[in-house]
Amino acid sequence: MTTQLPAVITGCDEYETLTEDERAAFLRRLEVALELGTSLSGGKRRKEFPDFFHFVEDLEQDASHLQEFTLPWGGTLSRWLVHYSWTFDTTPADMRASLTAQVLHLINSDEPSTDASLEVSERWFTELGDGVAIAARAVLTATDFGSAMAHQIALDILLGRILSACYRLRLNRLVPR
Repeated sequence: MTTQLPAVITGCDEYETLTEDERAAFLRRLEVALELGTSLSGGKRRKEFPDFFHFVEDLEQDASHLQEFTLPWGGTLSRWLVHYSWTFDTTPADMRASLTAQVLHLINSDEPSTDASLEVSERWFTELGDGVAIAARAVLTATDFGSAMAHQIALDILLGRILSACYRLRLNRLVPR
């Protein structure tokens, strides 16, 4: 079964102006983000890397690739464009109201410090993975445009938080190298 975007996205004017490559990249990014989140939240990804340093390196690389839409020729689709022009048909209040307490907590909570134990960092990645999976799934199953956009923005925030935690771990003296 192939994944499809919901009608609330495919029916919006902004989506309709995208090329086929841009549409495919939009969907592919959500699918890969869902896979990443699920593998983090379930612990599968961590088990694939017995060495914590290599786990973080691989995670940083994958999260970095998800920072933009993969287009063979560059294209015009970007996170900024989605955040900017795709949100005209909703309001910040409506988007905020559609996010669960769990996702809001992950968006607003403090990140582990550069001196945090590796266990604390691992727990943080598990929680973020759960949030990424929730957000990506919510975009893919949205029945309301405001909710789709809220979860798209939440997804981008959570992916950024994964990267921030990876970067911060490069300064953590507890990370074995």
